[in-house]
Amino acid sequence: MSTVDLQEMVDALPGWAEEAGLVVVEAGPEPDGLTVLIRDHTMDPQDFLRLAQHAGACFLYRETDCFDAEAFPGVAMSDEELGLLEKPNRRRVKDLQRTARSHDGELAGVDLCFVREGVAHYWVSEAPWSSALDAAWAEFKEQRRLEEEARESNKAARLQEEAERLAAQLTDLPAFRSETRYAAWEEIAHTLMPEPDTDEEEARAAHGFVIRSAIRDASQVVERESRRVYASYRSDLEALAREIADDGLLAGASTKEVRRIRIQDFLIGKSGGYGPPKTLVDLLLDRPELDPKRRRAMAGADGLFALN
Repeated sequence: MSTVDLQEMVDALPGWAEEAGLVVVEAGPEPDGLTVLIRDHTMDPQDFLRLAQHAGACFLYRETDCFDAEAFPGVAMSDEELGLLEKPNRRRVKDLQRTARSHDGELAGVDLCFVREGVAHYWVSEAPWSSALDAAWAEFKEQRRLEEEARESNKAARLQEEAERLAAQLTDLPAFRSETRYAAWEEIAHTLMPEPDTDEEEARAAHGFVIRSAIRDASQVVERESRRVYASYRSDLEALAREIADDGLLAGASTKEVRRIRIQDFLIGKSGGYGPPKTLVDLLLDRPELDPKRRRAMAGADGLFALN
């Protein structure tokens, strides 16, 4: 931290420069080559001028930073922005504003420079109050960032919990299990969780996230369970076909398409709502127990055997 009184240094600088044979230039060179940075805690300004004299420099460049409180980020915040802050943060900003305004117009920093053989040597000093004010503002911004991250994390966790609850409800619904169209899934999901009655973009985005996440997770669960259920049915097609035939589910079904629909409905009901794979329905339609022509042929053959 600087122990240099900047105003006293600026007032004394012309005399020091004259003693060192240096001409003070109120400007700073734009470095385009090598630079050396010396801070005030490693060398005082008079030693820096002696270094310039020893190096054979002719000019001493000086730049001063006069603090403008209205340009300080905390002061520049509008009343609307302040109103959006939580009370503790609003109080911290107002404290920073008071501190900043108390230093309005004061010297916040001084830079000295000399150039020798293409190397720019800088000596920089910042007023302790300026360093402390910048550090306090940086700390405030970091604290707000962490608070915002915590809020976002909590919000994300809450939305994920809502999505998991909705997904569990969807997987329990036979109507959802039997559907394969995304639009139908959306309609069912919106029935359980209607859209918020607001035009607020954030609320509607959160609702959309829950709906999409729930549909994704629920459809994956339904797909896995459906494969498991129908794999067990397919392992004993004969017993399944006999059950359909014995129940008379295809009675009066004069076309293959009607038989297909009735078999599909039977499987949906038997499985708890899971839509059957087309291959399983095709295999069942091909079973002799469920094909009227083949059943009649089998019955006729059995009659001939009985006569013989």
